[in-house]
Amino acid sequence: MLLHRLNQLLSSTDPRIVRIRAAVWENSALRESARFVVRLVRKGLNLPHEIRMLLASREHVKLMTLAAARLRGGSLSLEDLDAIWALKRFGGQVLIDAETREQAQVIEILNVLGVARLTLMPSALPKGLYVISTAHDTDGELVARLGIGAPRAILRVGHGHRSVYADVVPAAAPRGEQAGLAERLERNERIHVVLLNDIGFLYGAGTALKRQAMSFLLKGWDVTSLAWTIDSEAQPPVITGVDRKDNWKGFHRLVRRYPQTMAEDLMIADIVQELLLRKADVVVTGNLHGVPYPLQLLTQIRRAGIPVMTYMHDVYLLTGRCAQPLDCGKFRTGCDAQCPTPTEHPALPPEKIAPAWAKRAEVFTGPERVPLIANSHWTLGMVEQRFGAEADKAVVHLALDHERFAPLPQALARRLVGVKDERPLVLMGAADIKDKWKGGALFHEVYTALQARDDVGVLLFGRLSESLESVKSFGLVDESVLPMILSAADIFVSTTIADSFGQTLLEASSCGLPVVVPDVGGVKDVVVDGETGFVTGPPSAASILAAIDRLLADPELRQRLGANGRRRAVEHYSLTVQAEAWVDCLKTLACRTET
Repeated sequence: MLLHRLNQLLSSTDPRIVRIRAAVWENSALRESARFVVRLVRKGLNLPHEIRMLLASREHVKLMTLAAARLRGGSLSLEDLDAIWALKRFGGQVLIDAETREQAQVIEILNVLGVARLTLMPSALPKGLYVISTAHDTDGELVARLGIGAPRAILRVGHGHRSVYADVVPAAAPRGEQAGLAERLERNERIHVVLLNDIGFLYGAGTALKRQAMSFLLKGWDVTSLAWTIDSEAQPPVITGVDRKDNWKGFHRLVRRYPQTMAEDLMIADIVQELLLRKADVVVTGNLHGVPYPLQLLTQIRRAGIPVMTYMHDVYLLTGRCAQPLDCGKFRTGCDAQCPTPTEHPALPPEKIAPAWAKRAEVFTGPERVPLIANSHWTLGMVEQRFGAEADKAVVHLALDHERFAPLPQALARRLVGVKDERPLVLMGAADIKDKWKGGALFHEVYTALQARDDVGVLLFGRLSESLESVKSFGLVDESVLPMILSAADIFVSTTIADSFGQTLLEASSCGLPVVVPDVGGVKDVVVDGETGFVTGPPSAASILAAIDRLLADPELRQRLGANGRRRAVEHYSLTVQAEAWVDCLKTLACRTET
């Protein structure tokens, strides 16, 4: 409970809480007292690294605040936001002369700093008044228009890019009482999508599901998340420049409703009833690994007249139990008790593997088949290897908020994230850098070779990265600050040995970084060899290091590949592109399941 409360306090984005945290770190006595308390807590609790880092420096507060201001979607650049933050050093009051979205960006920062802002001009000019303006008129014209005397300073900001997502949320059409899903999609009516998965929006698959939710929200659809369990601090999806929240229907946790002794048929009946009560128009499942959802739940949802789609983040739904079969071909002919990895996650007793493999055929083929939606063409090919033409299948690529994941000025990004090294920097990272599927040993081999060199520096992120020496290791990072970390680097390197898509590769490309990755799984859907980065062939440290050397030797090549990656991310992997892909998919596949 103590850890939970502390986590709430330290991770809250409530401006009042953030302002209190900032004030604590401005006062040396309070700061040392807080650190003393944390040391006491750490003796009894193993606090996660990311929570400890929140207490490490006031610079983290700044980083999170600037990231939050970017999400407001106005035309103020990161440089503008950094300049506004600097006003704290000079005191005074601020008058904001800007449109609503830009005002919101400024206020996001001033609230944290505790800087007073004026909404109405008093008759007497306050001493030390600053004016923050997005106007194009001259200083004299600005002062005359505002009806004020000479201010202490005028800070000109904005005039840049505004989020394209800001105005794309349509007004919902009247709900059709009798129309089916296909007709309602054709009429662009508001529908209700329920997301069903294991742990909500946590980790890679959870992040992917969250971004699918963002695509649905941009369509003006209602979205509900049903998860077996969720992080107690789960936040609703936030899209750059979009304030609308009324169609987000929240998280709902299922684990407490179903004891382990509960019969499967009773659990299935209860979940189906929950979906009917919520008037779900379509159910999209995500990861089902490691939680007790029986696969026949999908069939029963379909039989209840609710279209259901199963999204594949890996190939778990094609095998007897594993998410990545690598060179094992048993998933094609029959997984059984001879599975070579039965104890790996998601573990399954050997005697249950053959029945689980057979159950997948029952659910995803035949007259009541549930459609399988692949995240890449490689994943689609794996479906075809297992089920051939018997399965309903399609590809809907993962996507991201390309306004959040956008290139930022490298020098400023390095300063903000605390990187002082002026050498070219290679960024390496994954959710867990020792994870087998993310490369594990290969990661360490490439890292060790780079770390021994003088001509290049290494940046790291991910669980356990802080245990390695580097220019800077960030540990697990919030996605709101990840664009700044990516923009601080020159090259992104992945050592994955099994990846059905490559979400981090997409994030790096969207931030304008050339990407180096082995030729595994579905990474070629994300990285175009020689155009947006290098796909180096079978996983090997030698081939990865050779590609890195080629990029280090040619700054123009790095810039060209990075720019191509950014352009491709915007054109093919934005939230709006994903939303339209889902519409097409629902029209052609989900509507077939209506009864």
